[in-house]
Amino acid sequence: CIMHDEESRWLGMTGGYLKMKVLLRWLLLLSIVLIPLWHYGEVMDIFNLHIRDQAALRTPFFLILIKNLLVPMMVVISFLLCFSEKSRLSRAGIVTLFVLMLMLILSVLMTPDMDAWKFISGIRWYLPFFLMVLIIPLVDKDSVRQFAYASIAIMAVNLMMQLWQLGHMNSGWWGVIQGTSLAARTPGFFPLPATAAMFTSFSALFALLVFKDMRIRWTIAALCMLSVLLTQSGTGFCVMLIILATLAVGPYWRILLPVIVPVSFGLTKVIISSFRGQHYFQQSLGTREQLLMDASGASDSLDVFGVLDWLFGANFGLGTNVAVLMRHNFGIDITAIGADSFLTQLMVNLGGIGLLTYLVLMTAATLAAYRAGSKVTVLWLFAIGIFSVTVTIT
Repeated sequence: CIMHDEESRWLGMTGGYLKMKVLLRWLLLLSIVLIPLWHYGEVMDIFNLHIRDQAALRTPFFLILIKNLLVPMMVVISFLLCFSEKSRLSRAGIVTLFVLMLMLILSVLMTPDMDAWKFISGIRWYLPFFLMVLIIPLVDKDSVRQFAYASIAIMAVNLMMQLWQLGHMNSGWWGVIQGTSLAARTPGFFPLPATAAMFTSFSALFALLVFKDMRIRWTIAALCMLSVLLTQSGTGFCVMLIILATLAVGPYWRILLPVIVPVSFGLTKVIISSFRGQHYFQQSLGTREQLLMDASGASDSLDVFGVLDWLFGANFGLGTNVAVLMRHNFGIDITAIGADSFLTQLMVNLGGIGLLTYLVLMTAATLAAYRAGSKVTVLWLFAIGIFSVTVTIT
């Protein structure tokens, strides 16, 4: 009888575990499949040839609410799954979660005049870090395959929208190609071309994980390159060149990668500048560099107090897109600090210690993957690292 009771309890726990895991998978898929709706209002502005303020919300509030509730829901479910008897985090995962929690607490404590709005804005920005760590032991090959199919399908539909925008989008958005009436940059479903390029690049990397047939890989990679070219994102173009070149050299990628990266950067500078002007790179990177320097409060002072202020001078929640939207659309009294890259967001929200931690961990992970010969992992880390220079996350 005791054995029967224990078996029934175990079966009940197993059933609950599987249900939560299925729910998590569906929520992850939903967050990808619904991408066309997340910026529905902004996309309709493009269709209607309206010019808008990028800080203004046009998407219905209920869609914004769904989008911002999905991540907390997935974090809670992932946490419950990872600390259940059926699935346990690795030691490295537990240490990473501890570091993330420690940095969150320190950033909140170090932020002057911390209030509820700053915390809400900051925690919405910070939660995806927990999610990325928690879902690693929960994602299996079937899940990755489903994510890949979903992202590639969205990429294909997004490409069709970009091709439509090429001939129909208002020139007041990002101008036209010189000597033509064609739109210079087309973002598709996304509010910004660089964000579209990032999603497309990640779709190409998903294809490398799932498809082994070289013809399928090259077909998807070529479509992704076309989509990125239509965005005219220098960052995306550079990432796609690295992906394509690494794919082309096959087993020799480890030897040639130190050559592929600088050559890809050089080709990007030449090709994208031919469309966007010779001063494009200087203006694009220069602006982001200046924002990072401003956020870091860089000065000539190298004394102990200056270094400590740089390391621990956090303004948690202010360097986020959510803070910008709160201030401009809901009249909330929050000081949004301009951040045009993920690196600047780290500097503003977590202080110099957060930025240094990210750079050290990314470098260590990339070198470890390179030494282990894990090509796709290296490409994922390269893509994340390069996009962090020019793209923000909410």
